[in-house]
Amino acid sequence: MAPPLRFARHSFTFSSQWIGGPIVGARPTSDYELAVGDKAQARFTTLPTAMAISGAAFAPSMGKMTRTPFRFFLALANLRLGVWVPNPRRLDKFISRNVVHQVLPRPQYLLREMLGRNHLDAPFLYITDGGHYENLGLVELLRRKCETIWCIDASGDEVDTFSTLGGALQTAESELQISVDIQPGHDMVPQVPSDKGAKCNTLSDPSARAQSTIPTNTTGTITLVKAGIPEDAPWSICAYAHENANFPCDSTSTNCTTRTDSRPTASWANSLSSKL
Repeated sequence: MAPPLRFARHSFTFSSQWIGGPIVGARPTSDYELAVGDKAQARFTTLPTAMAISGAAFAPSMGKMTRTPFRFFLALANLRLGVWVPNPRRLDKFISRNVVHQVLPRPQYLLREMLGRNHLDAPFLYITDGGHYENLGLVELLRRKCETIWCIDASGDEVDTFSTLGGALQTAESELQISVDIQPGHDMVPQVPSDKGAKCNTLSDPSARAQSTIPTNTTGTITLVKAGIPEDAPWSICAYAHENANFPCDSTSTNCTTRTDSRPTASWANSLSSKL
């Protein structure tokens, strides 16, 4: 969610029970659906809509990833994947509406988007990709005090880097005072083969276990799974990885701009899951 501060960002989630976040507040999903009305529900409260918003990776306002000099031109060129959704703390405004168009953002919100004028008390909030806040979804699970968490890291980090995980743990510690004891660099050591022409860089273990501790001294377990190639992966997967240096950590842009075969990815996923 894009807040008033230029480089700040806040969490906003959609679930079957609640819609909202810790800063703006959350309302029961049934109340939210009632407030926006039957004709607008498909626009704001369906599962496909929530999935599409979670992938809004390119927008004029992107929290810490905002490019201020280009914000106006991005909005002017309609390079704006973010969505204006009704503010949970202002639902009363929509419940008392008399006409349908009041549940939709007015043209003035395009100007707000161009100038980055985002307000927590406005009738509509600007929602973008969850990765602008935290790319693994780990913080929200910790916020719910889940005691068993499986975290799949497909963020695009190299097999021997964990910057996305590190950012998530920093957010969890600063916002929730939750500490996590994990050593992914030790548990998932890349193995460099002697015969590079025949094999590929692999992981001794594609997963790492961690223990989380919340302020009430309740502990939980986190299993981190990394997008790496197991040591005993079939030779065909290693041969494909030898020809495609970024596999299996291909970026989204690579998948969108190149013609890729999904069969090696499916075979790799089967091999990885057998190790867990």
